[in-house]
Formats: sequence, structure tokens, C-alpha cells
Amino acid sequence: MGERYASLAMYSFQPLRAAWEAWWSAVGASCPALGVPLRWDGDLTQHWTDPDCVLSHTCGYPASTSLA
Repeated sequence: MGERYASLAMYSFQPLRAAWEAWWSAVGASCPALGVPLRWDGDLTQHWTDPDCVLSHTCGYPASTSLA
């Protein structure tokens, strides 16, 4: 097993990045035991199926097709 991480790459549009980073910082402050970095790089499907990815998000289409 590699290094655990979270991925919010599905909606990583530049205007949203600061908001996502602030949200993740608040999550980390509320749950310090989680202690995983936020990643923006890589393939979304890889993140969604990677056991080291502890949190991610997707829209309905992948959730109801390739990830179902």
C-alpha cells in the first residue's frame, strides 16, 4: 500500500481550487487523524479505484456506469 491521499480532481477548475483547498483544510482541522494530502494530479479513474485514495468525488455518470 502506498501513501494515502484525497482527490478532488473531478472539479479542479482553477476558479474553484482555493475553495476546495480551504474546505479540505477545514476537514483536516476537524479530523486530524485523517492527515492525508490533497492531490490534483493523475487520472480520475485511477483515483476512484485506488485503495490509497481515502476520499474523492464524481458526478452521476461514472458512479452509475464504470464505478457501479
